[in-house]
Amino acid sequence: MNTKTELLKKHAEELQELEKTEAIRAILPEQYRDDALVCIHGKHASVKMWGDFRTEKKLSEALEIVRQFEPLVVECEHWESGCLSVRPAEINKYATDEHAIMDGASAVELSVTGGKGFGPNVTVEFWIKHPEFGFIEINLPVCDLHKLTPNVRATYNNSGELCSCEINWPGERSVVDKFRSWWSQKPAYHGSYYLADLPNFYAWASNHTKQ
Repeated sequence: MNTKTELLKKHAEELQELEKTEAIRAILPEQYRDDALVCIHGKHASVKMWGDFRTEKKLSEALEIVRQFEPLVVECEHWESGCLSVRPAEINKYATDEHAIMDGASAVELSVTGGKGFGPNVTVEFWIKHPEFGFIEINLPVCDLHKLTPNVRATYNNSGELCSCEINWPGERSVVDKFRSWWSQKPAYHGSYYLADLPNFYAWASNHTKQ
């Protein structure tokens, strides 16, 4: 059974986390604050500016948010040591691993996920370092980048079990600075398109917002 001291400590920690969550919410663009999902993860926080289910938000809206946070945007390093971690170096657990290998760096990631019964979801992701709240990952789901999603050819038997599945990613992977396909249980898929810096992202985004 928890003692009174333990309960008071737990409540104090929960209150502190709630206060930090609301303080982070206050630095977000006003029109998105109410719907934003803010989470605290120990050494960093994450913000999903709006839901991804049937979102009507477009790349142009995500682009404006990136521009608003531009002075705070930080580079992510890609460190691999058995698994891969794509985070700012200061909170990347593999960055100090002598056996790890650095496999690139990026400022913006376009994450693409989907599968049987869900998706496709495309999210613009980037990290900032706020002077008061530290590292925050910003996630911006968009509805108008389906050209980044792969072509999935799956066949099933009479019992509904997957017999074969071929996932082909589009040619867009060759025009970004780096592309990575993550392992997923087929027919699900997960791919990441990376832009090395903000000028590259702005140039890439301008081509897609014109269309």
